[in-house]
Amino acid sequence: MHNSYVVPVTEPSPEERVSFLGLVNFLFRNLVLLVLVGAAFALILVARRATSPVSYTAFTTFSTGQEESPGKLLLGLSLGGGGSARSPQFYADLVKSSAILGPLVESKFQVGRRPEPVTLIDLYAGNKGSAQALKEAAMGTVAGRVQTKISPLTSVITMRVTASEPKLASDIARRLLAEIDLFNTRTRKAQSTAERAFSEERLLDIQRDVRMSEDRLRGFLERNREISLSPSLVLEKERLNTDVIARRQLYTTVLIAYERAKMEEVRENPLVTIISEPMPPLQPDAKGIIRLAVLGFFAGFLLAMVIALWKEYLQNISRQSSPEFKEFSSLRENAVKRVFRPFRSLRRS
Repeated sequence: MHNSYVVPVTEPSPEERVSFLGLVNFLFRNLVLLVLVGAAFALILVARRATSPVSYTAFTTFSTGQEESPGKLLLGLSLGGGGSARSPQFYADLVKSSAILGPLVESKFQVGRRPEPVTLIDLYAGNKGSAQALKEAAMGTVAGRVQTKISPLTSVITMRVTASEPKLASDIARRLLAEIDLFNTRTRKAQSTAERAFSEERLLDIQRDVRMSEDRLRGFLERNREISLSPSLVLEKERLNTDVIARRQLYTTVLIAYERAKMEEVRENPLVTIISEPMPPLQPDAKGIIRLAVLGFFAGFLLAMVIALWKEYLQNISRQSSPEFKEFSSLRENAVKRVFRPFRSLRRS
């Protein structure tokens, strides 16, 4: 015979039932306040969003390629080795940097029915303030309207640009891609020029070393016509010959790096591959009025609950006439008197 253990089921205590019923009663007592404040918050947020300007968002996607530094050849590395590619996160941060946004806000765009193109500084910053302050203000505005997202699987970068007009949004996105390409070209050429100059200087040094090594080998052979009978002379010849071969190989490696750096200086191949060109969006951005109304209602509802709880708390302690409430009333009266005392003296004078 097995003894079975039965877990006793406990009924909620009267205090628990009262607390739950008290919460329900509290909601019903203050239902009008809760609903009105929540609805007021929702209406305010919806009205602000509904009256906000219409915006359009243009999309573009691009990927980055690998760029191998010719200076790696100075170390004798294979041309097929890993490149010095900039990561997708680098380009995502580059889009919002001053190196890209600076030239962008100074570029001119056709906006609406204006007779002449205007810069983004004129469009977003106006004309009050110093030139640098206006430029930084426009850059900050544009940075807030540009969003990037990197695919974790393919490393493809999606860029979103928001503007007041469809064509302006796509034009800004297209100009951003052009500025990224210009940045890559400038930095690549500057790096290639520096590496070419370094390789050229290194070539002259290695060329002198090769000639000196060859002269040492030639002088040794001229002084020692017959070395087969002397092991030490044979070893010395092999050492000198190995030195000549090693210096020639180093010269060839640096020469390849030098020629590659010269080609990099004039190469125009883009490092960014555009997958989808930015196009003017056909529909404006959704304002999310329903979601905003729900969030506003719940925010107002919670605020009204705090107000109602504080109100009922004051009513309860006033009925009990506790020492804490008496002290609270006295402090409140004194605080009000201190605040309004200067105004009363002014009124009397």
